Amino acid sequence: MDPLLLKWVHIVSSTLLFGAALGSSIHCWRAYSTQEARTVAAVMRTVVAVDWWVVTTTGFIQPASGFLLVQAKGYSFLEPWLIVVYVLYTIVSLLWFVVAWLQIRCRNMARVASSWDALPVDYHRYMRLWLWTAVSAFCSALVIFWLMVAKPELW
Repeated sequence: MDPLLLKWVHIVSSTLLFGAALGSSIHCWRAYSTQEARTVAAVMRTVVAVDWWVVTTTGFIQPASGFLLVQAKGYSFLEPWLIVVYVLYTIVSLLWFVVAWLQIRCRNMARVASSWDALPVDYHRYMRLWLWTAVSAFCSALVIFWLMVAKPELW
């Protein structure tokens, strides 16, 4: 496969992955800040859908296109910067599963709470955990972006 096309697919999918995750997180947080159960329920329904459709799809495209790019460019799969990328991508993926689980739980709680317009105590606890998990995933993703661009000699 053409290395330029592979690189384009890899960059576009990483942009969609990061952008969709960031955008849905901002919407999620903004809705939460209103403390209105109906608003939160409506937004969380969309956030969960976007995460499953866009983030999941691009999350699978990234390692596939990355694998093909490493082959096409002639890099060793054991380059130190790539090993760090593998570890960080695994961490980001695991954090994303936690984030997705929390979002589904929060969506379900908000849906139930929308009939009486008060978010339950567990919702607030889950959102705090969601925030720290999402921030950790975003920071790790930024390091991955840097590694992909810089390809530093690490050891």
